[in-house]
Amino acid sequence: MTIWILALLLLGALASAGYSQGAIRVAFSLVGIFAGVLFAAPLAPLVMLVLPFIGIERDWTKQIVGTIVAFYLVGVVFKLAAAFVHRKVEYHYKYRVPDAIRALWERMNRRTGMCLGLINGWVYFLLTCLVISTLGYFTTQIGGSESSSYLMKAVTKMAEDLRSTGMDKAVGGLNPAPERYYEIADALGFVANNRAVVRRIGSYPPFAVLAKTPVFQGMGTDREYLRLVESERDPSAILSHARTQEVITNSAVMTELLAVDLKDLTNYLATGKSAKYDLDRILGTWVYDFPASLKLAKAQEPDLRTTRMMQLRKELTDRYERAVFTATLDNRAAVTLPANIEGTAGPNLTNEHRLSFSGTWRKSGNNYQLSMTPANRNNRPVGSENITVNTEATIEKQKFARAGRPSVDVETIRFKIRENPVVFNKIPE
Repeated sequence: MTIWILALLLLGALASAGYSQGAIRVAFSLVGIFAGVLFAAPLAPLVMLVLPFIGIERDWTKQIVGTIVAFYLVGVVFKLAAAFVHRKVEYHYKYRVPDAIRALWERMNRRTGMCLGLINGWVYFLLTCLVISTLGYFTTQIGGSESSSYLMKAVTKMAEDLRSTGMDKAVGGLNPAPERYYEIADALGFVANNRAVVRRIGSYPPFAVLAKTPVFQGMGTDREYLRLVESERDPSAILSHARTQEVITNSAVMTELLAVDLKDLTNYLATGKSAKYDLDRILGTWVYDFPASLKLAKAQEPDLRTTRMMQLRKELTDRYERAVFTATLDNRAAVTLPANIEGTAGPNLTNEHRLSFSGTWRKSGNNYQLSMTPANRNNRPVGSENITVNTEATIEKQKFARAGRPSVDVETIRFKIRENPVVFNKIPE
């Protein structure tokens, strides 16, 4: 219903305007509409050069505003030309022909203008439907919340009416939105309607790299913001939040975000699997498994004496307590200890302090090569700069039994640090 009301309003308004303005000005306006559609995109880069001077600096905003401004600038040129030609013709019929001919001309000019105005109205109606179709796809994806803003609900309602009338098919071939726009809408829509997957985003390999930046570290520690994101609040409230705006206004971060494979991201959020990154099984966050590490040490030294066993148990317990191993897409690897343990001497350790390590990883056949050194330069003891970890890591999948619950497959990574075998687990969600 809203679409037909819009059509009647536009046709009525433009027909009335055409009747009052006359055929010449309306004809120029009609040509200006088509010229604006044709030249808006090519002229947009020129307009975008000026936009930073008025405070519009985001790339995607400049693209949208630049295209709209270019369209209207082309229209203004044709309207100025129309006013000039109309004045010349009006002067001719007003002062150089008999009044009877002038009256006939004015009547024809008004009536022809009304007909051309109807055509103008239809063209503007199609352009308006095109805008509704493009924006409506986005708002339909993310605007399912009861707390959505009135504007978002209105656009969503009009997009639904557009589909029910079939006008979306009429303007579908004119849609200038790139495929990337729909990928972004699909990804944001999936997150907006499945807020529980928000916590899974940080484990997606490209975001694991971005998580190291101050912008995302601030997000991760802001509990109020995390509660807002996971709530059923209107998505516009999230977009307008200072934390979100900090990301949107950071051009370097936005470049990284827009480079993400959104189809693969959406599939990862839905299934926990990434067709693009699962081949590099090392990617992700792994937690230290003391029992598995001790079991591996026993398997590698079957003739362990009691004293050696006690020493090894203390070593594997205290030195790597609550350690986390991470491997990111930029080939960085790290074994990280909690801040309150890093650089301290363990109660059962007699040698150097407990240290975190950082370095690189690379693929080596079916396994991986790790090269790491102590990470905290300001807090490590003297002499630790000579410690290096060059080891081969292997990844296996094992069954993990849980009391009263079905067993799950767990990936484990094994390597050595200072000749001590360590095992880390990647627990599936």
